Amino acid sequence: MLASGVNAPINAAVDDIDGDGIPEVALATGFATVYGKSAGTLSLLTHKGDATGPWEMKEIDSTPTAHRVRWVDVDGKGKVLVNAPLIGASSLAPDYKDAVGIYYYRAPDWKRQTLTDADSGVIHGLWVTPWDGSRFEALLSASFNGVFVHQFQNGAWKRTKVLAGDPGAWPQSGTSDVAPGRMGKNGRYLAAIEPWHGNKVAVYVPRGDDWTRQVIDDTITDGHTLVTGDLDADGTDEVVVGERAGKRSVYLYRSSSPTGEAWSKQVLDEGGMAGAGCAIADMNADKKPDVVCIGTATANLKVYTKQ
Repeated sequence: MLASGVNAPINAAVDDIDGDGIPEVALATGFATVYGKSAGTLSLLTHKGDATGPWEMKEIDSTPTAHRVRWVDVDGKGKVLVNAPLIGASSLAPDYKDAVGIYYYRAPDWKRQTLTDADSGVIHGLWVTPWDGSRFEALLSASFNGVFVHQFQNGAWKRTKVLAGDPGAWPQSGTSDVAPGRMGKNGRYLAAIEPWHGNKVAVYVPRGDDWTRQVIDDTITDGHTLVTGDLDADGTDEVVVGERAGKRSVYLYRSSSPTGEAWSKQVLDEGGMAGAGCAIADMNADKKPDVVCIGTATANLKVYTKQ
């Protein structure tokens, strides 16, 4: 056990930021979807010499509805910690009409700095990725306003809109989760759940300066997690999506054309996983990617391996 007495944890990010071979854990706790009822505590967990014993848990900030945390290498000077609250201070259901910011922190003082204050509504998804050939990492955010890429350039953050997401009227607009994928040797795409906690899985393929949107599934219920990875070693990434409600299942989507016009759907877990979060990693050291998902209504954690 790393720590005890943790209240309403919602998200964590793990990385070895000090280079000692043991990762640090950034943790967002005290979560609630109502701003005034959410502590939004952001803490850093570090080992105290013995990684198997209790760790030190240091609070570094409090931002109500803190919801997604990520480590990002923005300039090669040590990874920064990014913290994205779900909503803004005056945001109320069902429209959530208020500005919402994203923040970042650097060691050793972990002082809050604003990455952007230009978004509004609900920010739900964050993804760390290389972008446009840069040797540093960028951050993709998914919100009611669509998908934006955030890049740290010349000491400041640059925010650029990538795509608008679902064209529905607010609050059924934009994007809930986003992940980039590889399409063959040189191609790429963006996969998304739309709108917020939505019923659609969409794939965006670049066509010149624009992205062409294709809805490859509109039958999921409360889509809440989306990840990409090359599960069959064919050079093109598959898309894994989990739904928290409805059939409480996990699905795998595979491109059946070299340029992304056609996709097939496979059930990875039927009825046994109310997927709130999934990840792709080699869990059993066989040099093959596995899928890991955690369920809310199903209250479980599963690893899916290829036999």
